Amino acid sequence: MIIITDGKGTIEYVNDKYCEVTGISKESILNKNWMSVVSGEQSHYLAKDISSQVDKGLSWQGEVHLRKEKGEYFWANVSIYPVAEEEVKTGYVCLFKDVTEEKALLKSNIQYRQKIADQEKSRNIRLLNIWYYA
Repeated sequence: MIIITDGKGTIEYVNDKYCEVTGISKESILNKNWMSVVSGEQSHYLAKDISSQVDKGLSWQGEVHLRKEKGEYFWANVSIYPVAEEEVKTGYVCLFKDVTEEKALLKSNIQYRQKIADQEKSRNIRLLNIWYYA
């Protein structure tokens, strides 16, 4: 998924894949600040973090909670690259990869491993009690 902005972060281009995943039409997202698609809980600190990098001409990468058209959210790995002409920042290219499923699988895997560890701990305690009281 791709968004291209001007130097102030105003969206000038969004590809079809972004619109397909988010349900947001091109007409409703063009000419808005790209931070409008970020979850409210993240937007303040995220804007500062991103600005601290891209204002220096550096790229930024991170995981972001993004809004869909109907108020749902999804997780995306985001890479933001400043675009410059003759050393003057003219805009940004923002690349997004939906990682919602990967995050859910990882969370499920962590919960499963914790359950196994808890069961193993409980089993070991029972064995120690049997040994101690035998």
